[in-house]
Amino acid sequence: MNRERLTICLVLIIWMTLQLSVGLSFPLTISGVVHHDNNRNGVMDRSEKGMAGVVVSDGVEVVTTDREGRYSIATESSRVLFVSLPGDHFANGDFYRRLMGRRSEDLVNFPLVKHKTKKTVKFVFFTDPHLTPEPKCNAIAGMQSAIKHMNRQKPAFFLSGGDLVDEADRVCEPEARRRFDLYRRLSGGFNAPLFNTIGNNDNYGIYLEGVGGDTCIVGEEDPSYGPGMYREYFGPDYYSFNYGEYHFIVFNTVSITWTVASSGDTVRTYYGNISQQQIDWAKKDMQHVSRETPIILVGHIPLMAVAPIFSGYWEGQVISYDLESPERKSFKHIVRNTPELINELLDGYNLILALAGHHHNYEADHWADGQHDAYFIVGGSICGRWWSGDRQIGGSSWPEGYLLVTLKKGGLEDFEYVSYGWKGYDE
Repeated sequence: MNRERLTICLVLIIWMTLQLSVGLSFPLTISGVVHHDNNRNGVMDRSEKGMAGVVVSDGVEVVTTDREGRYSIATESSRVLFVSLPGDHFANGDFYRRLMGRRSEDLVNFPLVKHKTKKTVKFVFFTDPHLTPEPKCNAIAGMQSAIKHMNRQKPAFFLSGGDLVDEADRVCEPEARRRFDLYRRLSGGFNAPLFNTIGNNDNYGIYLEGVGGDTCIVGEEDPSYGPGMYREYFGPDYYSFNYGEYHFIVFNTVSITWTVASSGDTVRTYYGNISQQQIDWAKKDMQHVSRETPIILVGHIPLMAVAPIFSGYWEGQVISYDLESPERKSFKHIVRNTPELINELLDGYNLILALAGHHHNYEADHWADGQHDAYFIVGGSICGRWWSGDRQIGGSSWPEGYLLVTLKKGGLEDFEYVSYGWKGYDE
């Protein structure tokens, strides 16, 4: 190799290293195969075939596999690639691949394993574990008890509703990672596939004041900032998948913004919102879904809820989410653009259910009009009142628990809030 070529190679190596170290994004074209993994060994053997018509996406672009299961997608290194699982298949391993560190010539395959779908589908929706290693909260034992109880239901799969960990939004990086590691370890105890959702507590470093004596100011250019750390551990913060005849869309309903606090300080915080990027992606995703397909939405902050009425008005319920236009206000703890989602994106589609967490209470609101007949359910919480007993709003009280959902014949058959009999630490 001559000196000129060696210099070019060194420059490219240094450039790639810098890109990775600071988390900058660069264009990629990723190709691969979605295939049947009949022997469950995680690789495509000669006897195994590709799967045609499967949706593959990076949260921006949406493509489908050809008749041999091959796909190619123009993407960027900062994104997470995922397969929208067909209704009769689960992934062998993760259904997603992080693209950071990959090159355009890399092949990214998705091995899928066929499962039997029943006419009656039962799944568990749990939300707000707020996992913390703090011993006084007894959260670890509580989560282990909850998982054991949920496993007894023998669901087809599990759905989480966000706030998987506690206060990753304001603790320093080592402590945030400690909490994500804890959730990842404990969630290995589920006896069926798990699909996660991001919550406001799962957005790393969005607050500036820190916890206790620690102040960790995380810059927005940090690749772990906001949903970055969550993506590192659990993949895409919004995605879709299918089970049987049902199409699930998991949204990130938490947006980060700068606002003016009551003290007059300019601060960083969150509010309920589905970003325009997600709306644009969902429009592409829905092009591969028939109008008759039953749709189920999942997100942390609810699309619709009445609990704030019973807790009484207070300043923290409303936020001015645009510094340049402070008169633009929104409810902080309910998704701001629900009308756009329901009336535009889902216009003419068969929405039957929307699941959420965040409020730590259980409520089921039935919305029926000329177009939609759907339930909007807030699924209580695993941690109750943040691992200190039952959650209380006004004169109502809810124990630590989860939601058991039954689907049948393309509709919502039944749902039940189930207490797992835990009583958290109470000072």
